Amino acid sequence: MGIPVQISDGDRIAAIDKNTNTIQTIANYHHEIHSGSAYRVWAQESVTANTSHTLALLTPNSTKQIHLEALVTTANSSVLSLYEMPNAPTANGTPRTPRNANRNYADNSSTQFVFEDSTLNLTANITLAHTHIGSTGLRPADPSFGGASESRKEWVLKQNTWYAIQVIDTSGNAQEMSIILDWYEHTPKTA
Repeated sequence: MGIPVQISDGDRIAAIDKNTNTIQTIANYHHEIHSGSAYRVWAQESVTANTSHTLALLTPNSTKQIHLEALVTTANSSVLSLYEMPNAPTANGTPRTPRNANRNYADNSSTQFVFEDSTLNLTANITLAHTHIGSTGLRPADPSFGGASESRKEWVLKQNTWYAIQVIDTSGNAQEMSIILDWYEHTPKTA
């Protein structure tokens, strides 16, 4: 028979994950997937020259916090922005259904609305991220090319607030764009 061992930082004892029966050493996002509280939504769009593709979402008005990461890919050069908006989009686009990343759980995200290609109301918005994807070409004869932008760090979003990921074509050409949002919904523990 083995000797029981506790792993502790002096205040807390390392937990055994009830789903996998292992010591909780996996990344938190991975753990949230096992717990059924991680969600994904995606949208792919063929856009015309100099137009945009967006996903807008409203975070829940509750104690749940949304921990967001995003992946955007484009066929040609583009500009990507993440906005925090105090006002709702002026026109809601196509509804998108968040899917639970653990398919053994229901698609019951607390994020209230996710819309593709909403008309954004950027009055008094806060730009949280802004980056270029791909290149328009170094010389006039060089072709434009796309690429990908992936957040390596999560954003913990404010409750009951609209957010939008907007990708704008800068190549002057029609192109394919895709936006994938990954998040988990977590209620912080109080001491």
